Amino acid sequence: YQSPSEYEKYYRLEHPAPELLSRFVYGLPEFYRNQIVSTSYLANPGCFATAIQLAILPLIQQGFQGDLHITGVTGSSGSGNKPGKVTHFSTRNDNLIPYKVLQHQHLGEIYQSIRTMSSVDPLLAFTPVSGPFVRGIWVSVSIRNHMGLQPDEVYAAAYYNAPFVRLVEGIPELKQVVGSNFADIGWATDGHSLVVTVVIDNLIKGASGQAIQNMNLMFDLPETAGLMYPGYLL
Repeated sequence: YQSPSEYEKYYRLEHPAPELLSRFVYGLPEFYRNQIVSTSYLANPGCFATAIQLAILPLIQQGFQGDLHITGVTGSSGSGNKPGKVTHFSTRNDNLIPYKVLQHQHLGEIYQSIRTMSSVDPLLAFTPVSGPFVRGIWVSVSIRNHMGLQPDEVYAAAYYNAPFVRLVEGIPELKQVVGSNFADIGWATDGHSLVVTVVIDNLIKGASGQAIQNMNLMFDLPETAGLMYPGYLL
């Protein structure tokens, strides 16, 4: 976070070192590569924040104005290792558990990115859900496509030089990416509404893999070093 007050708003904690915030670059390589390669201080994005931003920032760059309705389903590994109701197998198995609806802490960093790209301040109506699986995040974003955006053109322009983003036909599935650093993006449209879906492994592209990707950029290594492997569920 660039602002300690924003950090406190979304995490409900006082920031422990606000004097250091100005040194850090936000580490979403697909949009901040130029800043990442020249920094010594980097903040790795949250897992939901990564998937959601990969879906919506290309739309924002094209001037989209309007509400974004988002549903995200995450596996149990995204809940940490502290025992509790949401992490208990008997609760999660054969179940979907909405939590922190409209209040998820990753919303703050997403709004921050939007403000760096646009003067608009769209509504992000986000429903996070705990799903009955261990790894992966499935995010679906729905918009009213009143601007007539062509998703194939929008996403091709945004990710033509992004080695870990794959544009797929139709709506992607988790098994395409679990165990890998890839993010698969697909969409469906009827000419009026547009649904964009992103799938990632929350522990890799949503955490450690993205950290390695950022480290590679910071140390002038090939961006893909140590990360070019397929998902293990294929």
